Amino acid sequence: MNEPQRLPFGVVGQLLLARTLREMAFGAMAIILPVYWRKTGLSLPAIGVLFTLALLGSSTLAVLLGRYVNRVGRRRVLLVASALWVITTPLLFLGNLGGLAIVAVLGTLSPNGKEVGPFLAVEQAALARLYSGQTRVRAYAWFNLVGYTATAAGAVLAGVLGLVGGGGGSVWPFHLAIAGYGVIGLVQMILYLRLPAAVELPVQEHGSTNRPAAAYTPSSPVRRFVYTLSGLFALDALGAGFLSKTYYGGDCQDILDMSGYTHAPFRLKKGKRKAAALD
Repeated sequence: MNEPQRLPFGVVGQLLLARTLREMAFGAMAIILPVYWRKTGLSLPAIGVLFTLALLGSSTLAVLLGRYVNRVGRRRVLLVASALWVITTPLLFLGNLGGLAIVAVLGTLSPNGKEVGPFLAVEQAALARLYSGQTRVRAYAWFNLVGYTATAAGAVLAGVLGLVGGGGGSVWPFHLAIAGYGVIGLVQMILYLRLPAAVELPVQEHGSTNRPAAAYTPSSPVRRFVYTLSGLFALDALGAGFLSKTYYGGDCQDILDMSGYTHAPFRLKKGKRKAAALD
């Protein structure tokens, strides 16, 4: 088995920096956007629809681009996704539901702060060209650790921005966050523009034309394993989505809880506090 081509360390740094910035943006906007939309007058069902469209749009984009990533080119896929991010971000300033729906479907919005879109899959494919064996596993572990840490940092940044903004009816902190979100998309696109051709799938000559090497066709046991693992990931994500909402309470509960399943416990706590105050 041939060793993967060794890429310059600078390429790994570019991919890590792109992931760090992207996950920070996702972590911050997952908290900021629903609060901002609520302040601008959007109803809870409308916010839920927007986040549903965001999930469906990002998933569809990832599947469509991922299916042809080696034919189109890894760098092109990353650039197209980043360009959609940058182009659609200004629509977030609008209070128009139609414009926001366009951002949700074509842009890159993460309702829960986790990775969405084709970025991670393509970046991991590029990492596979750098490392092999156990070293590759460790590289993926560090890559994921960087992402999770950046997501948490983005959530903290959103909280700090809210404190600096002073609350109330001011929307300038939200506008600042949206502008920063667009800038991060632009910086990410610049980083992808600087990626070398070595991140692409190796080409093999066929007559007078070059095309990517033949794609790997997994066997039935491998496909079953992938489907099982994907199902476990989906179940884990479902449970994590339920659990994370229980950490929100008070006045933010009606904004951040779109399903309503945790609404009653927090209202019960409020009722107990009010009853205690009357005693």
